[in-house]
Amino acid sequence: MSVSTGKPVIELKDVKVHHRARTGGLFRPNIVKAVNGVDFSISRGETVGIVGESGCGKSTLASVLVGLQAPTSGQVLFHGKPAIKRNARMRKEFGRAVSVVFQDPATALNPRMTIQDILTDPLQVHGIGNAASRSTKVKELLALVGLPQSAAEVTPSQVSGGQRQRVAIARALALDPDIIVADEPTSALDVSVRAQVLNLLSDLKTQLNLGMVFISHDIQTVRYVSDRICVMYFGQIVEEGPPPRSSTTRATTTPRSCSAPRPACSTPKFFPSRSKQRRFLCLLSSRASFPGHHPRHADGRVDTASLKNVTKHLLDGGVSGLFVLGSSGEVPYLTNEERELVVSTIADANAGAVPLIVGANEQTTNRVIEEARKVVDLGADAIVVTSMYYAIGNAEETETHFRSIHAAVDKPIFAYDVPVRTHFKLPTDLLVRLGRDGVIAGVKDSSGDDVSFRQLLLAAKDIPTSTSSRATKSSSTAPSSPAPKA
Repeated sequence: MSVSTGKPVIELKDVKVHHRARTGGLFRPNIVKAVNGVDFSISRGETVGIVGESGCGKSTLASVLVGLQAPTSGQVLFHGKPAIKRNARMRKEFGRAVSVVFQDPATALNPRMTIQDILTDPLQVHGIGNAASRSTKVKELLALVGLPQSAAEVTPSQVSGGQRQRVAIARALALDPDIIVADEPTSALDVSVRAQVLNLLSDLKTQLNLGMVFISHDIQTVRYVSDRICVMYFGQIVEEGPPPRSSTTRATTTPRSCSAPRPACSTPKFFPSRSKQRRFLCLLSSRASFPGHHPRHADGRVDTASLKNVTKHLLDGGVSGLFVLGSSGEVPYLTNEERELVVSTIADANAGAVPLIVGANEQTTNRVIEEARKVVDLGADAIVVTSMYYAIGNAEETETHFRSIHAAVDKPIFAYDVPVRTHFKLPTDLLVRLGRDGVIAGVKDSSGDDVSFRQLLLAAKDIPTSTSSRATKSSSTAPSSPAPKA
């Protein structure tokens, strides 16, 4: 986590936002206290998470922070100066220093504008640069959020939900702000894409030393990205502290389900090829129905003792492989340090008894390579790799992605096919070509598309294992019976 600079960029003192309701008497109307006496501050380099039930005042507080809602009473300070009534100069300075990422990118982005125009618009409004420098800035923003340059020419309706949210984040970064207020930026996204956006926000905060206010219903998501968590209830901040302490608080924060463990995903399973020969295609599928293991204590710490016991139990049961961190929906709820702890704990308990396959679910080629090398050092025998979410539908970029990882990581690689929400399956001819060249050792298929799965089996059945040392190595590590995920 980045270290706060200490001096608040925005500070709220006893802020109240009260609304007059239509109910009540003429002289005594009912008053809705959306925000009721909140003290809050945010500095560069820190992420403050705000969590609470629907209607507790989170979004109203966010509106006050970005200047969209004037408080009924209290003080709003910007760099130590009163900012409720801003003159033209302060409004311009405030607008450049504080940006917002809204919940639904589909409604936050103008559907009639191209992404190039959307990212250029803030620069034009503030009179920054000329046409050439703005075009260069747009290219830099697209690269920063992991989008190809070709994305600039399309409209928001022509890209996926995760890509739209990346565009919204790029727009928020266009003016080089000090603070970004993210109001539930992942709630409208599928869990497989949510992980990528969370990692992107964390990386950007570190690279640019941003201050960030992250608002969500999901306390596990807030815990993952935050240095400090504020729990809101009925318009007030009822608790504030570091993530582990806040993540276990249930007394006044509404439903127990807010802090309950995430449901376990289905367990991946190895499918041996039909032939008895060892071939490249040792496919993984997540069609098995028995649950995985949620590695946490009630207080939020990783339960290493339980992980060791589960691993020993599986090994005693005769499994021939272990698959760890395989769910793109579960992984975002573990910090980088916790992922490393999970992998190292299972690797130590396994002690080389069976092959250990670990997922490297990241959004860019370089991030996948970095994550893959890390888990290999911790004891992984093979890696499961997703395609790049920003290159969905582009087979050429996807092939370059897998070949780059193959060249950088000296372990067998399984391609993770995740088309359930993205509606793009990795092409069979691409997978067969990558397998024939020894780039991938197999495919983890999570589509539920049995027809395509069988077609891939048939298309790859004649691929020999002698095409490359990588294919030979992968066949020796590929289990020949179901391998539950620890």
